[in-house]
Amino acid sequence: MSDMTFPAHTLACDWPGCEETAHDGEYSAWESYDSAVMMFADPDNGGAWLHRDGCDYCPKHWHLDEEWQQVPGPDPQDSKNLEEQA
Repeated sequence: MSDMTFPAHTLACDWPGCEETAHDGEYSAWESYDSAVMMFADPDNGGAWLHRDGCDYCPKHWHLDEEWQQVPGPDPQDSKNLEEQA
């Protein structure tokens, strides 16, 4: 057995109280933070996370605004739908 260790990086959601970390079912860590951002937050790679201003947000904690821009925070429409169902 080898005792070799190496640093590995992934994304952790920066939304207050969220403890979600990025994974794709097979991998959850990459050789650098930039690689993790590329894999999990780059829309060209099918990434579902948002990386903005040095923060990372899981798919539940970002949405598209009226101008189709990615913005942090849960979708206000989802919150409204939950209130109506209650």
